[in-house]
Amino acid sequence: MRPSKRFLLFALALAFTARLSADITTVYNFEHGTDGFDGNTSTSTLWASSGQHSLAIDATGSTGWNQNLAVNGSNNVDWTHAVEFLCDVYMPAGTKAAATYVQFIPTFSGPVNSFYQAGKVDLVDGVNHVALKINGSQITTPWKIYLILNTGGAIPGKIYVDDIRMRTPGKPGRLTLTLRTPYGSPVPGVVVAAGTAAVTTDSGGRAVLALPSDNYDAEVLGSDVVDTPFTARVPVGDGSQEVTVSYLPRTPPRRAQVVVRAGSVLRPFDADHVYGHNLAMWSGLDPFTNPIQKAKLLAIRTRLIRLPGGEYGNQWNWRTGGIFKQTADAPLDWTPEANWDVWKTFLHGLGPQTEALMILNVFQSTPQEQVAWIRNALDSGLKVPYVELGNEPDLDPNRYMSGVPGGSTVLSNYVRTVLPFARAVRAAFPNIKILGPVIAQIDDPVCPGKHPWDCYQYVNGEQVDNTRDNWIHKFLALYSSLGGPLDGVSFHSYPFYEKWDNHPTGYWDATQAWTKIPKLVPWMRRYEKWMAQYYPSQAGRMELGMTEFNMQVDETWATAAVEDAVWNAAYLGEFIRGGGTLATDWDINTEKPTDGGGHGFLDPNNDPTRPYAERARYWLYKMMANNFTGDLVRSTSSSPMVEVYAASDRGRVTVLLINHDENRPADATLYVAGAGDATRLRVMSLSRRNYLWSKVLYRAVLNLDPTVPPQVKVYGVPPERSGWRVYTQHLDPMSVTMAVFE
Repeated sequence: MRPSKRFLLFALALAFTARLSADITTVYNFEHGTDGFDGNTSTSTLWASSGQHSLAIDATGSTGWNQNLAVNGSNNVDWTHAVEFLCDVYMPAGTKAAATYVQFIPTFSGPVNSFYQAGKVDLVDGVNHVALKINGSQITTPWKIYLILNTGGAIPGKIYVDDIRMRTPGKPGRLTLTLRTPYGSPVPGVVVAAGTAAVTTDSGGRAVLALPSDNYDAEVLGSDVVDTPFTARVPVGDGSQEVTVSYLPRTPPRRAQVVVRAGSVLRPFDADHVYGHNLAMWSGLDPFTNPIQKAKLLAIRTRLIRLPGGEYGNQWNWRTGGIFKQTADAPLDWTPEANWDVWKTFLHGLGPQTEALMILNVFQSTPQEQVAWIRNALDSGLKVPYVELGNEPDLDPNRYMSGVPGGSTVLSNYVRTVLPFARAVRAAFPNIKILGPVIAQIDDPVCPGKHPWDCYQYVNGEQVDNTRDNWIHKFLALYSSLGGPLDGVSFHSYPFYEKWDNHPTGYWDATQAWTKIPKLVPWMRRYEKWMAQYYPSQAGRMELGMTEFNMQVDETWATAAVEDAVWNAAYLGEFIRGGGTLATDWDINTEKPTDGGGHGFLDPNNDPTRPYAERARYWLYKMMANNFTGDLVRSTSSSPMVEVYAASDRGRVTVLLINHDENRPADATLYVAGAGDATRLRVMSLSRRNYLWSKVLYRAVLNLDPTVPPQVKVYGVPPERSGWRVYTQHLDPMSVTMAVFE
């Protein structure tokens, strides 16, 4: 079992006698007013954790996500050196039962990070002592502080907050760590992460942490050792501590025989459209304007961008730039800095080959307005090959469509609403392809008035094919019967979701995650069959678009670790094998420090020496977009733990090898036919040997580009015998390896 699966409880209970120094400062005590918190706020003497007053937040009737109840935009202090956010929250009896759940999410918006969530606390009735670890350098002096409430139902009354405090570290300290095996041998060459430091042990297994005195969540990371969490206790002055670290068991490599027939083409695929991306507007203005991000996107041959990205496609007014709530009266929620002019400048900056997949706002706009938006894009010189009919209409029964709450989950209402948009686009731009219905998961059933998972079916805890009609099938049947113009099906896929099997947050299981991959192609085959059935004159020419996808819904550490890249390599390979024509992953920049990960593959903020730091999935795209192109060709593997996909492009043959075993390496013997003109073999690999994600630092502590020397290896090609080139490639556990014959 991979050590990451055992890294669920973060700190060990160890005895501590060294002298520490840390300071707690009360920032807001509400004794003389609301201290700058506006919204539905007042002071109250009903409850206070100290003194006589608290901040009363009138949340009566609030349901779902509400960030406007208590906002401080006028009285903020410097949090740069803070390491913990503390406060007390009182929730009257009966509140949780009425609202199902109530989450308290303190969030800072400032010059470094426009939306930094300190954490998420599930409140209980009575007193809640909130303590959340934070990175003050991401906060500095914020523009605003939001005390966000997120609920499952309506809150019946007020919630009280008192004594908002910050904890800052103590005086300078120095801790010498010595890492030894259970047998007393030193453990050299591994990384110790704690506080803001990442230090590699020397030949004697020693690492020195120079940090302010405090107790730190810490961990030991390496490609050959068990991930080891511990508490680093940095005293004032000098101290020492020993940590026991175990090496992973040595297991003999699994043998696999891989056969590639480069002359046997399965299907061509358009790499410019398969390696596309979503860019979320909530990441702020900088991702649109920063030249570092631009250079890194160009390095992975970014050609297709879906905009405005995700749910904002249903809420964005392209003229004003505003995001509007999905309620009956649809008031303005907020206005991101990245308006339409910013979008156009960004897309043009990526080069003339860049194309836009535009999400039509079928929820709040009009056909005429969306046609005007497309025309504005085209007039500016942008290329627009595709539009989509909204975003995930099946997902949320609380959103309004056509004046009906949950209206988009009622398929007949969705079809009736989007038809005028599709017809207007077809009339104005006959060459732009129209895609729909953009469902949230590949197997979502028709589930009117509910979330789709409320209609999922399980056998022994495992989700099974539903007896209800599939959303796409019923959409195609109804939409085509009304003459709806359509050029392809688009869908989203986040197949591994631990909560569906009632696992704790942060759980990740490689075996279960990989069981989801083989389900993709059968669903794509069904889509093709249904499109041929309902649009027979376009059979064989309809698009199959996966316009959002990632390994899982929850943005835990697994979405930032090497596991994410390995899984997505296999999923992209399957998508291409299944005949997919366009794919835009989710996403470029989304961070979720409070959840431990984030779907974004470029991190703008959290590596102090590396702006827009690459995460594992970025390296996967750099490998694939520059090498895995052209035609998908026939390939097989003798081992179910070693997947293989192969592509041929103008004489270059690329073999993609995936070892998804967490513990055991593999030796794959490759038999490659059709690479007779190759003069060299270029091999690159992504694994824990060149990428290590730290949970405690929320960044990679080993982050090497697998596509450049010395990571990439170049060899002479093995000799050709009877039309075959044969050689053996070693595959690390949980790795992606690419062998390029050129």
